[in-house]
Amino acid sequence: MTVYVITQGSYSDYHICGVALDINIANNIVKYLTNDGWYPAAKIEKYDTDVWDPNNAVWNYYMRGDGTDNVEIASYGVALTPKHLNKVKKVKHYLSDTYRYDVYLRAPDKEHALKIGRDLVAEYKAREEGIAT
Repeated sequence: MTVYVITQGSYSDYHICGVALDINIANNIVKYLTNDGWYPAAKIEKYDTDVWDPNNAVWNYYMRGDGTDNVEIASYGVALTPKHLNKVKKVKHYLSDTYRYDVYLRAPDKEHALKIGRDLVAEYKAREEGIAT
């Protein structure tokens, strides 16, 4: 099933105005909300329901520079963008010279997500140091 979420604003003003199951109803809500001239134009965000598989969830794995790591279930939007899966991103801390490694991955549970994340970061570090894997 598809749901249409009608939103307005951005950043701290971002909010949901309504949810519809029919695109025509969603379009009518957008027209009504956009005609008042006070707020930014309303937008429709389309989401397919029942696409999250708990046996193959998307996890956000991260490893700090000191080697400590953790995983958490990733946000819903990431699950719909597979181009970001299994790609390690090295992120510099904005106040220091330390780095963190982030990666989105699919795994059936937390233990598997930790193992996969550690392997992906190890491969990334090896390539970074010029060691063939």
